[in-house]
Amino acid sequence: MNFSLTQEQELLKDGLEKFLAKNYTIDFKKSLLESKSVSSPQIWDSFREMGLFDLFIPEEYSGFKGGPVELMIIMETFGKFLVSEPFLNSVLSSKIISQGALKWQKDILFSMISQGESIISPSIQEPSFNYLPLNVNLVGNFDGDFWTLNGKKNHIINGSISEKFLTIVKTGNTNSLEKDLTFFIIESDLENLDGKEYPFVDGTRALELEFKDLKITGDAVLGEVGSGYSILQNVLDYGVIASVAESIGVLSQIFNLTSTYIRERKQFGLSISQFQVIQHKLVDMYIKVEEAKSMMMMAVSAFDSDEYKDRQKKLSSAKSFVNNALKFIIENAIQLHGGMGVAEEMDLALYVKRGLVLQNLFGDKLFHDKNLVALEKNITSASNLQKKSTKWKKL
Repeated sequence: MNFSLTQEQELLKDGLEKFLAKNYTIDFKKSLLESKSVSSPQIWDSFREMGLFDLFIPEEYSGFKGGPVELMIIMETFGKFLVSEPFLNSVLSSKIISQGALKWQKDILFSMISQGESIISPSIQEPSFNYLPLNVNLVGNFDGDFWTLNGKKNHIINGSISEKFLTIVKTGNTNSLEKDLTFFIIESDLENLDGKEYPFVDGTRALELEFKDLKITGDAVLGEVGSGYSILQNVLDYGVIASVAESIGVLSQIFNLTSTYIRERKQFGLSISQFQVIQHKLVDMYIKVEEAKSMMMMAVSAFDSDEYKDRQKKLSSAKSFVNNALKFIIENAIQLHGGMGVAEEMDLALYVKRGLVLQNLFGDKLFHDKNLVALEKNITSASNLQKKSTKWKKL
């Protein structure tokens, strides 16, 4: 696969890496975690000055119409430096707005994103044991004057600092996803909207929202009623690319830290990197990293296809493989560190925890494996694959 970056993309990659290497060190990351802060105003303002917020806004709104390659570059770099700024919130929101919003809504929302003055977050996932993004149970009913919303949304990363939520709601009862789903613009300070913040294992802060007879006007509908399904599918695809790319950044850095550690660690008077069994493990890790990078590039290429089924196959294949690669890299890194990889004193522990979270963002390995099976069987979604009951015979 010929996958070369353009000169502009190379400049984006190099500029972002140099900025983060200077300003987003491990010590800086640890200070954010200790303060339970989800964002640094200084870093956020620097992102605005670098034009990152404009990157995924359409050209007619003074943006640069960035796509999956630019998202891959940024998120892989973020993974390398463990950046936790709510940048992905803005990217996915921009994609939702671009595809579904009315012109007057775009004028307002794109201006807010471009200036970095407000955080706008997608509100998609609901409380469930499994990742089932198309199972929408947040219900909206229209009485002719107001929409009334009831239900919950959760896992809204960095949601506590968001001013608006782009929330997917079930507004119809036709049993057709293409007609029943609608995005709404929800203000964070509305009455009858309760929120509960909670941490992930890596210290990332997430928010759960509960809608209790929340009444909003028709102006809160993003675009047209019933237009949410295709928008949701597209934004989920971008979410998969983002999580895959960030995972590549994380597992690459885990490999680098492990490679450095085994050269410095001595046993029996020798660096343990001289032991053949250690070398074999490191080679296996290196191969897995390179394979994962190739799968990421394949996933990015999926956006060149107009065939929905082909795009979904590539995305789910990449996410499943990279999730498995993360597991492999993390386990071997901890073993080669002699078990010390999970200790708070080791920088590796921060990457291990982030890797564990990334394995579950936008679908775990099981979900995407099921999705691949569903696509082969021409089923709409993995959500429709039911586990068959097993009857045991008595011996």
